[in-house]
Parts: sequence; structure tokens; C-alpha cells
Amino acid sequence: MAAALLSIVTYNWLFTGTVLGFLASAALVISAALPEPAAPAAPPAQGAYARAATGTRLFLAVPELRALLALNLAVAAAGAMVTVNPSSTCARSWDCRRVPCRWRSARTARGR
Repeated sequence: MAAALLSIVTYNWLFTGTVLGFLASAALVISAALPEPAAPAAPPAQGAYARAATGTRLFLAVPELRALLALNLAVAAAGAMVTVNPSSTCARSWDCRRVPCRWRSARTARGR
């Protein structure tokens, strides 16, 4: 859409329109009424492990949140592939047998 608009208007007007759109969006977000939170039935769990375990149980109890967790894991896996594959592809294309590891190099520089 931006490319089509750039054929009609200048960059400055396109940027101004984007700013106005963001300001309108912010005004709508600020004007939204939020419901009052319900009082907790039980006191919150103490400690980081207990809170994480409680949150995990709550997250896995709701089917929609389980689906969201599966989607997040799929996106994280794809992100990991995007992060890792370029280095191995470059190493293969440059015929590198072993890419030096900075951590290993730092350890050997200290004499360990």
C-alpha cells in the first residue's frame, strides 16, 4: 500500500499520514474503557518457582492459550532456523572445516 501511495504522494505526506494514523490509534486506545479486575480468590503464590508453576498450570488449562503456546513454539523454531542456518550455509559455501568459537578462543587466551 505504501508503494502505491508513493506513486501518488511524496514521502513527507506519506510519513505525515502514518503519524496521524498512529495518533488516532493512540487516541482510540486511551479512550477504551477497561473492566475492573476481579479480586483474587486465593493469595498469590510466593516465590518465583511457585508463580511460574501456577502460571504454567493456568496457561495449559485454557485451550486457546495452549494453541497460542503451540504457535509461539512454532514461531520460535522458525526464528531459530533463521538465526542458525545462515552461519552453517556460509561455512559450507566457504568450505570452512571449523568456525572458531569466541568463547573457546577466550578460554585458550587465558591459558586454560
